[in-house]
Amino acid sequence: MKKTVTHIFGVIVALVLALCMPLPVFAEETFDYPDLCEIWAEYDDDALNLEWDCTNHGGEFTLFVSDNGKDFKKLVTLTDEYEYAYKRSFTKVYFKVTQTRDGKTLESSTIVAEKTKTGYVDVEYYDTDKDGLNDLYETLAGTDKTKADTDGDGLTDYEELGLTGTDPLVYDSVKKGTPDSKADTDKDGLTNIDEIKSGTNPDRADSDFDKLSDGNEVKKYKTDPLKSDTDGDKVSDGDEVALKLDPLKTSSNGKVPDNERIFKQTIPADHEILEYINSEGEIEFSVVISAAGVANYNLDVSKSGYGNVIGRNTAVIGVIPEFEYTNDLTVYEFILGAKIPDNLVPNTAESHTEEDEELEGIKRFQFFRFFEEINTLLPVNTTYDVEKNMVYTTTTDLGTYCIMDLELWVESLAAAMYG
Repeated sequence: MKKTVTHIFGVIVALVLALCMPLPVFAEETFDYPDLCEIWAEYDDDALNLEWDCTNHGGEFTLFVSDNGKDFKKLVTLTDEYEYAYKRSFTKVYFKVTQTRDGKTLESSTIVAEKTKTGYVDVEYYDTDKDGLNDLYETLAGTDKTKADTDGDGLTDYEELGLTGTDPLVYDSVKKGTPDSKADTDKDGLTNIDEIKSGTNPDRADSDFDKLSDGNEVKKYKTDPLKSDTDGDKVSDGDEVALKLDPLKTSSNGKVPDNERIFKQTIPADHEILEYINSEGEIEFSVVISAAGVANYNLDVSKSGYGNVIGRNTAVIGVIPEFEYTNDLTVYEFILGAKIPDNLVPNTAESHTEEDEELEGIKRFQFFRFFEEINTLLPVNTTYDVEKNMVYTTTTDLGTYCIMDLELWVESLAAAMYG
């Protein structure tokens, strides 16, 4: 039965993806692919159906079998054949195949087939050196399938390819003269081997994303580098350190739980978390918030999902933002500010008169909040700093907010009512 080399590389890609590792790179411009001869098997009620394929077709194929993965015996030799039905009973059995062609012999990786208690047969590529990489992958990567640590740097081939991102063929691929196991790939203060032993990510300085490096957590703060909130008080370790709280106590002062400790924090308009809503609209939003935790890390700012509907109202000015805060952290006060650009300050409505002092200049701009529970947009308390062109609303409730020009709003309502 004739097959194509595409079958082999299809199997290779599937196996590499299953390992969640990058496929070893070959020089495509020269088509310098390794010569391969690989084997696979599928089981039905009568037999274990073995199939193999090689980069270069044709030749003599010898199939070997073993009951321990070490001592192999010749099972059969075939010429220009690519499959064999193994009908003997087994619990666990190993196979490999060799191809002899043009005076050269090429050996495949070993596969192991094991019958489960339910009668299902599990087939997988064998890992000769027990390093976590199967033999096929090691062939592709160029590592030694009989040595768990090909380059002798103190890290197994799997640890280098799958965890540290170091070169399994180079003893000191991170720092000259330092074995990769003793190097610090992510520069977090912990060596690669220490990170592997502790379960942290040697290729990421902050494994638990709590804004503290793994090294500082282990050596300085004694927190858990794999748990963003070591003491379980809903305030992350990084937040507690930044706010001078104790990340090992749920109540740093012994009185108020840390997730209820209030800190007043200012987020200016040019802060990165407000960039998304301030980069496109004419109005610039800023925030002053009194809340638990570090606001920069816990406040989520986005364009509201209700924006497409609310924005149909021509009286709405600028972007329609939505604000959310991390659950279980107390928000005591939320002051949302909006700077009105100079070109929007003058009154433009045809109905405006000089006597309308209450709606003069920026005073006609009103904050509205969308109340999800009643599916309605309603006005909320609004204050002004006329000299700075600032409009504010002070609340304890986050959510979707917008600014309306009340003169335009009244005109739109009149137009809707009277045509």
